[in-house]
Amino acid sequence: MSGALVNARALTRTFRSGSKTFDAVVRATCVVEAHDRIAIVGPSGSGKSTLIHMLSGLDSPSVGFIEWSPQLGVLNSGSIAVVFQSPSLLDPLSVLYNVAFPLEVQGFPEELAIDA
Repeated sequence: MSGALVNARALTRTFRSGSKTFDAVVRATCVVEAHDRIAIVGPSGSGKSTLIHMLSGLDSPSVGFIEWSPQLGVLNSGSIAVVFQSPSLLDPLSVLYNVAFPLEVQGFPEELAIDA
């Protein structure tokens, strides 16, 4: 893996609806090194979100493989951050508590999560 945090090779993600299939991502390959900041750009419907979901472990490829560095640990440990394109705030919570919520889920005390 040569020091890469994420190594993705020939990723394809196929969705099925009844007897029809649609390839959202076809043979995508990328390597993300430590401290990289990446942006995935393209027209609407080109598979950007699907690719990000696969790279972050939220979805699995239909074909290809993704290898994560052992230094990431468990993927839900807070080692990967995803900013979704559509609003995903919880309506009953204030902005402050929406920001603090992920920290509280990770076990931070409420006072520390709010002051962070």
